[in-house]
Amino acid sequence: MADAERYIRIASAIEPHNADILSYLGVILALQSRHDESLAASQSATEIDPANSDVAGSLAAVLNFSGDYERAEKVARRAMGLTPQPPCWLYNVLGFSLLAANHHRESIAEFQKCIAMSPRWNSPHAHLITAFVELGELDSARESARSLLELEPQLTPDRLWPEFTAFRDRTYPERASNALRIALSENH
Repeated sequence: MADAERYIRIASAIEPHNADILSYLGVILALQSRHDESLAASQSATEIDPANSDVAGSLAAVLNFSGDYERAEKVARRAMGLTPQPPCWLYNVLGFSLLAANHHRESIAEFQKCIAMSPRWNSPHAHLITAFVELGELDSARESARSLLELEPQLTPDRLWPEFTAFRDRTYPERASNALRIALSENH
């Protein structure tokens, strides 16, 4: 991640008013748990190009990493309105904002849209497990867990993705780990 940051900072020095570059920097910083710097870069990017849906969507992702789920939802919805065909990852960002704020049904709809567009992407499958377990819909959670393990057979409740360590709010990674544990157990 340090190399990615170094290269994006070089690009930013060459083009300091490029919203896309600042947006990438914001995400890279978020993945390093440098939330204040991440937010500053991402907000600068949206000020430079407020009509760029990718830049707005990246800000929503950064807000999720920072734990500001309500604002992330609003920004993600605004980003979706800026493009006639939102990309898959934006549905996932919105779904995560909703799930983290305990709006389970709404989040499930967004994750399912994402999966329909990109069925082999693991993230929406993982978040569906959390949503279904927390709603008590264990059959659906188990089905999502089977799909996820087909994509990433090495995953365990104690070994999720490295980006889960980047969340300022540590409750969601715990929720996801517990949900996967429940979905994989035979006793529930």
